[in-house]
Amino acid sequence: MEKIGKLIINDELSIVKLRKKIKAIANMLSFTETEATRMALLISEASSQILTTVPSFDITVSLKREGNAGIAFTFSSTKKLPIFKNEAARSFFDSISTNDEKERNKEVSFQKKIPVHSIVIDAPLVSKLRLELLKKSEDELLKELATKNTELSKKNKKLKVQEELLSRAQQLANLGGWEFDTKTKSISWTTEVFHIHELPQERQPSLEESLTFYTDEAKPVIVKAIDDAIALGTGWDLELQIVTALGNTRWIRTIGYPKRVKNKTVNISGVYQDITYRKEAELQLENNNLVLAAKNKELQQFAYIASHDLQEPLRTITSFAEVLIEDYGDKLDGEGQENLEFISEATGRMQALIKGLLDYTRIGSTKELVDIDCNQLVADVRQDLVSIIEQSTPSFDIQKLPVIKGNPTDLRLLFQNLISNAIKFRKKSEPLIIKIFAKKEGGYWKFTLQDNGIGIDPQYQDKIFAIFHRLHTADEYQGTGIGLAHCNKIVEQHFGKIWVTSQLGVGSAFHFTIPIHYK
Repeated sequence: MEKIGKLIINDELSIVKLRKKIKAIANMLSFTETEATRMALLISEASSQILTTVPSFDITVSLKREGNAGIAFTFSSTKKLPIFKNEAARSFFDSISTNDEKERNKEVSFQKKIPVHSIVIDAPLVSKLRLELLKKSEDELLKELATKNTELSKKNKKLKVQEELLSRAQQLANLGGWEFDTKTKSISWTTEVFHIHELPQERQPSLEESLTFYTDEAKPVIVKAIDDAIALGTGWDLELQIVTALGNTRWIRTIGYPKRVKNKTVNISGVYQDITYRKEAELQLENNNLVLAAKNKELQQFAYIASHDLQEPLRTITSFAEVLIEDYGDKLDGEGQENLEFISEATGRMQALIKGLLDYTRIGSTKELVDIDCNQLVADVRQDLVSIIEQSTPSFDIQKLPVIKGNPTDLRLLFQNLISNAIKFRKKSEPLIIKIFAKKEGGYWKFTLQDNGIGIDPQYQDKIFAIFHRLHTADEYQGTGIGLAHCNKIVEQHFGKIWVTSQLGVGSAFHFTIPIHYK
């Protein structure tokens, strides 16, 4: 037998190629089309079962001799081939032998004989077969190389685009990379690090030179971080100040990752980012918060003093009005008595407004948040409002409500105002129904308090949460016009939002959100 070729089978495409080659060779040896196809299918089926082993075929053909001639295949693999236990294979191939003496080097040989008179298998034919097989292999190899070259070209283009995008992203983020070799003491910067330091890219600075850019306060911090990285293998993530080559002060974030080999740091690499804008914004925000806190404190003090100073003359007016009514009421005519009543009512409304304003300034004064069972909270509010509930006899439909984190005093006022409004603005023509429920939406609990009251005109639905904004006169509905402003501020203090959906004459639904988890 003389070997005429070798095939490596490592993917689906190789199996297809193998089948074509086997069929071509078998046809040249005067096998019938059916026999050639069957041989190709049986062999490629065997190889497909053990693709993971990357098997190979040695193809040999017998020379002219007495008796029969044929084509033989030796199949090397690290697995046994179940296909050759198949009766279909054994009935087709004239001889099948296996050799698995060597570990991880099992072989299966199989041969199909043909009558010697049907074809003369001589050296020229073997050479022709070998050339044909090599030619096919060469053509397929060229095609495969062309395909790989096209794929590689596409990947290179894609990689170039990705590199450009990465470069742009680094520029937009003011982010660069660096590396320090602990053996050679050399340091390498990317382009963006040079930009941050406002240095030309003519040469890489030494470690000592790079440390000179840090401010006096920052330099000891970064030096210690580098020393710890070299000695202990610990990394760092620091926000420090530098002074650039042009004298500009900048905030930078520097992150270092040491690489250790045999408990020894061989290099340190990391990233370098200009965070000046963010740091300045944080400092500005911090200053603004301090100013705002001071202003809020002044406002609370002013509101407290103003309310007490205003309450005193109002109490005096109310007291003297009551005295006049009691002592001289029978001596006044109808107009005089009516004027005294107007004075009494006006001072009462003024006292209510002042109290509402004082309550408004106090909302959010307690920052501590606790777990609140909203079912119990609503039950307590209904008990507080028992007198007006008994007068209006509303029906409550309250679903199971969640436990949330919040300010109990403020949230109690929130539910109290919403329920009171639903009762106040009910329709006289039909029984009042109040529904309260909640559901999760994203990272929030969305609460809804729905009624079948008089409703709100769409043009006013965005204005009703403004302080002292009233849609009805005091003669129609009593109140200060500050209740929904209370609700809006309470929800905002809990990092949520409140809004209303309503149809005039049908009813209203007040919705507000409370975070499930606070950051």
